[in-house]
Amino acid sequence: MPSASVSDIPVNDGPDSLSGLYNRYANALYNYGAGLGFPKDTCMDAIHDVFCKLTRDEGRIRRLVAEGHEKFYLFCSLKNRLIDISRRQGKTSPLENYTAGFAIEVSVEESFSDEEERSRLKAKVEQLMSELSPGQKEAVYLRYMQEMSYEEIARLLNITPESARKNVFRAVNKMRLAAKKNPGLIAILLLFQI
Repeated sequence: MPSASVSDIPVNDGPDSLSGLYNRYANALYNYGAGLGFPKDTCMDAIHDVFCKLTRDEGRIRRLVAEGHEKFYLFCSLKNRLIDISRRQGKTSPLENYTAGFAIEVSVEESFSDEEERSRLKAKVEQLMSELSPGQKEAVYLRYMQEMSYEEIARLLNITPESARKNVFRAVNKMRLAAKKNPGLIAILLLFQI
């Protein structure tokens, strides 16, 4: 397949263009990379590398969007690129030291007008998430915050779809138990559509 130049890719042609995909997913990709434990600069470099790679194949963007796999492709490509960068720098990948955990930056909707209420809600979500193992946090993040299917989660985490389901199920159960111990947390479970 002939290589495409950057000018051949629809840059400002709507939500399915390269810039549309970047605008839609860059923040989520950054949060995911940071959650895996990579530094800010490394995350941003890797995100830009992923999008630069997309410019080399003129049909890839259209195929990914048409098949509905653009989000999975971007997350998977980012994770692989972050690992490559870490290896090239001769550093141990944060993924190899996964016991540190998957850190989710909880963001609370701006629709809450009261800053104090927003802070309380954020603290409650963080308290629930602290009950989970790193793998469970990542699975919950991908399932409920990024709305990925169990099959996509399985491929991204290199596990079976059944393991992905069990991981999410066990995480939800842990959060339910924590919420039962602290009634103030029950409403938070609604955020996870449980």
